[in-house]
Amino acid sequence: MDSRSAAIRAFCDGLFDYAGLFPPAALDLRTAVAAYRQHRKARQSWMLGAFVVPAAQLADLDQLLESEEQIDLSVLVATRATSDAYFDTLRHHLDFVRLFVAEDPVNRKVAGLETRAPQDVKPETFIDDVTKTVLNAGIDPGCTFIEVALDLRSVELDRWTKSAAARRTMALKARCGGVSEQDVPSSESVAAYLIACHANGCRTKFTAGLHHPIRGMHHTGSVPMHGFINVIGAAMLAGSVGDATGLSAIVSETDAAAFGFNEAGFSWRGHSVDETEVRRCRHEFALSIGSCSFDEPIEDLTALNILPRPGQ
Repeated sequence: MDSRSAAIRAFCDGLFDYAGLFPPAALDLRTAVAAYRQHRKARQSWMLGAFVVPAAQLADLDQLLESEEQIDLSVLVATRATSDAYFDTLRHHLDFVRLFVAEDPVNRKVAGLETRAPQDVKPETFIDDVTKTVLNAGIDPGCTFIEVALDLRSVELDRWTKSAAARRTMALKARCGGVSEQDVPSSESVAAYLIACHANGCRTKFTAGLHHPIRGMHHTGSVPMHGFINVIGAAMLAGSVGDATGLSAIVSETDAAAFGFNEAGFSWRGHSVDETEVRRCRHEFALSIGSCSFDEPIEDLTALNILPRPGQ
């Protein structure tokens, strides 16, 4: 492996949690499982992460898995619950998770849980209560991700990121797109979120609208979609660029040639991090992206000559 390939691999290793069940792909469970199996056999399978599935579909997933089939899951729990019903729903969904894993604890791994914070909850109390509820259910996920809105005031972002960072098994989750123009957050909002996470040592994953590498390669309506190289790259450069204006410029970048993968690691317009820092960031900060497509990121990266073409 040459130095450029090593930098690309460090950047994209296990980056994409496969969310084929969700829009715009919206595959049925059987089709999504079959697609995930095929992706695990693909040349670029090293870029593939966990299979994303709602807790309510775990019993159906159990019927589709082969005997002793290994699978890593990121399970959605209580993502639509109101404040009043949240913890009852969470406990109910965690029962689904516990029963599913108990069928084959050797081969069925919960890499993560994903949930959404109801409105008007206090970050400190909510995160503590979620942590205790998961532990009391006897489940040990690699991480529990709490989705928060990107339009929060800076003081609220600070509270959420500090509270999540204080718990070893907790992290946040940011939604970067969706099926309508209103679902796409501004570059400034994404940059402010990354700055808060970096400043407080909070891990994060991303979801929605990040299955293309560079901003503006595709659009949601008339709004440019964010790029995963932009967002993950901005996370990696948060320490050196440092301010909201600089990070927003990275998130907004539309010129693929402004980004580089080489023996020095990863770079954008004179700012760079080495391969070691790329790996550290991916393991300790920008953990993964939930994407309804695994083929599109590979096809785009190949078209940009970031990944080798078949036969090369």
